[in-house]
Amino acid sequence: QAIDEERDVSYLSPEQKQWVDVQRWLQSFKARKNPEKPVLQPSKALWWFFHSKAYPYIISFVIVTNICVMSTSHVGQPPYWADTVQLVNDICTWIYFAEFIAKLMCVGARVYFSEGWDIFDAAIAIAAVCGFITEKVTDFKALSLFRTIRIALLFKLIRRAKPLSMLFNTVLL
Repeated sequence: QAIDEERDVSYLSPEQKQWVDVQRWLQSFKARKNPEKPVLQPSKALWWFFHSKAYPYIISFVIVTNICVMSTSHVGQPPYWADTVQLVNDICTWIYFAEFIAKLMCVGARVYFSEGWDIFDAAIAIAAVCGFITEKVTDFKALSLFRTIRIALLFKLIRRAKPLSMLFNTVLL
């Protein structure tokens, strides 16, 4: 019986060896450093806001409000309610886009796009603005695809709740 001195796993099954290899590969990654605080005053204020305790609650409130209002839309609704739903959707679209732009300005593109959740946020914000522009330019109100994409913002709430986040990451892995 040959002893695998390099890996010291000769007594393991092939599946266990594969698991050890994956664990060693994962340990080879270095932890990402937190971005440094910006020097410029507007970026510094944004950095403090994004790292405040209030920020997650504010954005979570906007997401939940947007999804609750979108879920009230129905066939045969009065015109004033359709206008209200549209107005809330438009306001939330621009809040998501402003968050995307502000975070991008605050930490820079390299740092922003190195975080998976930020890439997800950017995709949702860009899709929401594309839907907004398409609805305004074509006057085509039935673009529910863009609104459906915004439901994916619920996943953003998952990252705030640690048990749900762990479950979500387990499912993805």
